[in-house]
Amino acid sequence: MRIVKIARRAKSYWTQLYASWPGAVDLPYKEQKAWFCSDFFGPVDIWETYLRKAGHDATDIISGIDPLDAAWTREHGSNETGFELLLRQVKALDPEVVVLEAIQSFTLKEIGTLRDQLPKMRALIGVTGYDLRNQPELAAVDVVLTCMPNQVEFVRSAGGKSVLFPWWFDPRILERLPQERTVNYNLSFIGSLDPGPHIHDDRVAFLKRLSAEVDMTIFAAVEKRLWPLALRFASTSSAYGATRILRAVGVDVEQFPSSKIRKAALWSRAPRFPYDRKLYSRIRPSFFGIRMFDLLRQSRTNLNFHIALAGPYAANMRLFEATGVGSCLLTDWKANLVEYFSDDEVVSYRSVDEAIDRARWLSNNPRRAEEIGARGQRRTLDSHGFDKRVPLVEEAIRLALG
Repeated sequence: MRIVKIARRAKSYWTQLYASWPGAVDLPYKEQKAWFCSDFFGPVDIWETYLRKAGHDATDIISGIDPLDAAWTREHGSNETGFELLLRQVKALDPEVVVLEAIQSFTLKEIGTLRDQLPKMRALIGVTGYDLRNQPELAAVDVVLTCMPNQVEFVRSAGGKSVLFPWWFDPRILERLPQERTVNYNLSFIGSLDPGPHIHDDRVAFLKRLSAEVDMTIFAAVEKRLWPLALRFASTSSAYGATRILRAVGVDVEQFPSSKIRKAALWSRAPRFPYDRKLYSRIRPSFFGIRMFDLLRQSRTNLNFHIALAGPYAANMRLFEATGVGSCLLTDWKANLVEYFSDDEVVSYRSVDEAIDRARWLSNNPRRAEEIGARGQRRTLDSHGFDKRVPLVEEAIRLALG
């Protein structure tokens, strides 16, 4: 089965990566791709690596990386750019199955073009950890792979096909980290703090309380200037207010033409202003790729806090990233957490007060934290590698072809 998985990466990330080694732009495509993937920001080449081991003809394409695209065009005599170049790359591989990583990053027009221009394609699969409610991409793919059980239920209730696809850890990451682990941080949070209901508002409030009570280090990419935050807050508040007015006059906001209004209609409460001076003053710059994994590894204990969209389910990638590098994981309790880890492999909390107590206990018992981290790492390496997720990919293909 010929499988092509397509991914995109933010320009803010890849420009920073190439700045670390300007000479990478002159590498041949295959070598440059391998170098790019060796930073392990996102799934990169993990699909082709492990699907090939399982006997599939699989290829990962990372699209929209200007230097990487330039290397491909040099070697293939192409002058296309953007989506046209991506289309030519995919056509050259003549796939039977196409997988779109983060389906929300592809437009309906692009998805339709892939269907029209790939006559041998028998299945189109979307992967996402995104809120699928009011997302037209849902109906544009044959099967949705998502890490959240509640999103699987939503897709199926809407008449679609979906497979639960938990995150994983790639053990090749350990080969890129220093052989000897050095602990520089007792308790860390490394992650996103984007503002907005159903995103990270609750996480910001949680960190504000926790960081006031325990010694911890926070790494996050946040906007600390007030005016961009004020503009974003004004935009989200206006959208939420519009939904209240439209509902009051009898308008079906779930079917409203504006996607911003449809999304705001899902919010259970008004946006909070996304700034806390005391908390934000303590936040250090975050990193991505290998530098992030190194930060995780330097932390004896890593804090995890799911976004509201996950609901009662453990679902995010930090579960496996933190344990994969050998750190102790302090994570919010979820109903299905036991499906991934036992009580002696991670530490869970059900409230901010319990998180404070357990963070203090771990700080006062560093040896126990190290032991829990070691057990969590063994579990992740044994049970949560991508090789254990390959059968789920095969299940999704069978379901799509069904």
